Amino acid sequence: MDLVTISSCHGIQPTREPAFDGLFVDTAEPTLRPHLFAAKKVFYLSSRVHPGETPASHVFNGFLKFILDPNDPRAAVARSLYVFKLVPMLNPDGCKRGHYRSDSRGANLNRVYDKPDRELHPTIFATKSILLHHYFAGQLKFFVDLHGHAAKRGCFMYGNALQGQEHVDNVLFAKLVAMNSPHFDFGGCNFSEKNMFSKDKQEQSKEGSGRVATYMATGIVHCYTLECNYNTGRRMNQLAVATGEGEHADKPPYAGTPPTYSPDVLEDVGRGVALAALDIVDKNPWSRIPNSEYGSLHALRKWVQSHISNARSKSSSTVTTRAALQAARKRIAQERQQRERQQGQQRREKRSNKSRTVAVGPRRGGQAAAVASKTSPATDARGSRPQRQSAAAGAPGATRLHSRQRLHPSPKTEQRPRQLQGSPAGSPNAAGSLDKRPARSALPMARTTIEIKALSLGGNGPQPRLALRGGSPRGSPSQQRVAPARQNRRVQADGVASAVTPHSRIPGSYSVTMMRLGSCGCARSKMALT
Repeated sequence: MDLVTISSCHGIQPTREPAFDGLFVDTAEPTLRPHLFAAKKVFYLSSRVHPGETPASHVFNGFLKFILDPNDPRAAVARSLYVFKLVPMLNPDGCKRGHYRSDSRGANLNRVYDKPDRELHPTIFATKSILLHHYFAGQLKFFVDLHGHAAKRGCFMYGNALQGQEHVDNVLFAKLVAMNSPHFDFGGCNFSEKNMFSKDKQEQSKEGSGRVATYMATGIVHCYTLECNYNTGRRMNQLAVATGEGEHADKPPYAGTPPTYSPDVLEDVGRGVALAALDIVDKNPWSRIPNSEYGSLHALRKWVQSHISNARSKSSSTVTTRAALQAARKRIAQERQQRERQQGQQRREKRSNKSRTVAVGPRRGGQAAAVASKTSPATDARGSRPQRQSAAAGAPGATRLHSRQRLHPSPKTEQRPRQLQGSPAGSPNAAGSLDKRPARSALPMARTTIEIKALSLGGNGPQPRLALRGGSPRGSPSQQRVAPARQNRRVQADGVASAVTPHSRIPGSYSVTMMRLGSCGCARSKMALT
């Protein structure tokens, strides 16, 4: 791991930093260690703890280019105020192997800052040792860890949830970055306590991240994770004009559609981080704060304090709204369940009321007697077994009506005689009584095709042959049977019973009587065939 120390000669002392036991062995000699500086704070910047997050390197380059610029007075002031400790690559083994988030052992190094192992996580162990060394020396002020984000758009920061004025200073730094870079999204920053202790997809807690673990170990205010998307952002900031030597400063771009991220865009974000470190101590010679809507650093701090209060009140109201929504959803679900239970009970009662059978007397006799009774366990939806057998055989007997059919036909329908084709109106049937069956519309009629063919049947000469092609009420195909059409010959095809007799009025013709027997009753029709 490379550690770069950058600062000016202001406050330099002849003494040097102590050597760390077993760390940075190439600079173990005291004469090769960096000098100590009086009254200078340490700004620690690290990058590429996740090897595949390349936007971090571009932000790092922008930061490095700015603080090394010999012609920019802001960079000179930054070098006189801070000692910059820069680590360009925290995970060189993972970068060498082409890993995305892990090191050569498959470990996520941004989850072991709380308990780094000297042998398993040497770079994290060395980083935390340096941080603790400068903290105990009273020098550590900033810790910024650079990352890339594949899902959330824009460049933003994750910070820790603090209290009081410390939290105001914590959020103020992110706001200053947004005032110095048009591509930094202040609205996308997160300083919640939940984001400090939540778990990632691998069920590893963020307590082991550099941002949270450094704050837990040192308690410094400015600990951040800077995330940058690979592609683009959500919005752009309109920057104010810089003061002082403003004609030499960067010209603010116009706010518009966020561009596709390039190395220049990401380097501009790194430059904004360095400028924010000057503005927060009010030492920026070309500051943009005086020409902004806030006018001064004090007014900006007041705005940040109000912003935090509003965000917290909004968060509490959001929690209250979520609780109310959950209660409303629970109440609606209970009402829906109760309504479904009532509807189910009504359906069951309706089915029980309709599950009745009607026994019909002989078809060729006196008036049919209807007897209503509840369905017994021995009968099913189509009636008892003896009734079905008698109906299939065409014998007179009781049949069960369909549950949807009217159980008690009107007297007008019941008593109206039916006139069959080929017989005079009101003629008695075979039993000597009028046909008092229900109307034809109440019973399903079978679609039957009848063909008469002249075939030789032995010594009796040509005889007509009857071909019945019966169909169900729904039109499904059925079997076909062919039977000779003789006098008083009864044939049956798929539930269709037919009687063929010589026609009484038309010589050379036959009268065919068809009867459809089924679970819904019976229906008759008569036609003349020539």
